[in-house]
This record gives sequence, structure tokens and C-alpha cells, in this order.
Amino acid sequence: MVGAYRWQQSGGQVRGLIAIDGWGVGRVGNFPFYRISHDRFTHWSSGLLGAGDGGFYADPPVEHLDLWRFPHQTWGWWLETGLVGLKTASPMMASEAIFAILKKLGKLPN
Repeated sequence: MVGAYRWQQSGGQVRGLIAIDGWGVGRVGNFPFYRISHDRFTHWSSGLLGAGDGGFYADPPVEHLDLWRFPHQTWGWWLETGLVGLKTASPMMASEAIFAILKKLGKLPN
């Protein structure tokens, strides 16, 4: 997060940041920010440092390394946020959530 923020401060463009298993990562900067968490508690407690523009948490919870190794097998909830908090919650796999974020950021074709 700090690297993206410093890049932005030096004039670079940051389309967005995805914090995969980013517990304790606070939100700084003026760019889209998304969390991918291995369980609901981690997602909620990290959100206290800045909820972000959406995110995913595994349900049932998975081990940290399993989130990295098997995002295509990790089920959970995609949470879309709006101006007043939670907008929608949709069941999906972590890999689908990451692809959805990349599409939003213009890094993948629709």
C-alpha cells in the first residue's frame, strides 16, 4: 500500500490495489482498494483501517497459504460497497473476485 501511495505522490498513476491476505493493511491514497481475506474476521477487522471499495472473504475460512495456492477452490463472499456501506454480497470463488476486480480496473477485457 505504501509503495502504491508513494508512486502516486511522485506523479505515477495507480489504477487500484488488491491486498491479498492483507491483514492490518491500512488504506492510504486516492485510488481503488480491494481486500481478499482468508476469513470473515480478518476481513472485518482489517476494514477498520479502511474498508476499501469492495472485497472478498473466504467462507468457510481457509489457511493463509491455501488462499494463495488455491484461489480457484476457495469459496466465499464478494462484498460490493457503496457510499453508505455494504451494497451487495455475492457468493463466488476468490479467483472470480480477483478477475472481477481486474475487469473493473480495466486490466482485463469485459
